[in-house]
Amino acid sequence: MLEDGSQANIIKGNLGIYKGAIYDNIIADILVKLGKKLYHFIWQCS
Repeated sequence: MLEDGSQANIIKGNLGIYKGAIYDNIIADILVKLGKKLYHFIWQCS
């Protein structure tokens, strides 16, 4: 969940700590629209 006012800050361009997540989602959206399959890496320690 986002804190109070986070959505307004993002809309105003104050991305703060959300910048990486927003760019990640934009790139993922572009790749999916190009027909590419997305993969998610999970690190498993043993």
